[in-house]
Amino acid sequence: MELKKYEIGGKKYTQQKLVLGQVQQLIALLAEINWPAALSAPAILMALGDKGPDAFAIILNPAGISPKEKDRPAMAEVFKESLDLELATEVIEDFLSCNRIASLSKKYKEMAANLGFGKSATGSPKSASPSPKGT
Repeated sequence: MELKKYEIGGKKYTQQKLVLGQVQQLIALLAEINWPAALSAPAILMALGDKGPDAFAIILNPAGISPKEKDRPAMAEVFKESLDLELATEVIEDFLSCNRIASLSKKYKEMAANLGFGKSATGSPKSASPSPKGT
């Protein structure tokens, strides 16, 4: 995926595929959000609510700075004041296209099923450690 570039508040930012540290940060930030069934950019923006600037500070990087080195709280403050609705929607659309969240989710579910995790064909939960017969 090509590097996506944006200018927000007079500073340049980039977006690319997430690294694991960013995934962990997003999970922690967004765990309690009630997500809509259809994940369109406007619906995501509305669901993010006041966590939006922090989420953008996780997925965007100042040009030339690694995700680990950026100042997320300072970035979130800039985004609160300078990130307009149109550009925020574009950033979310780019995020969805470069990270393919739905596709990854499906792959992980298939991998888990192939490894025997989750539910059995009857719909009952599988035990992680089955007991031997007769005990």
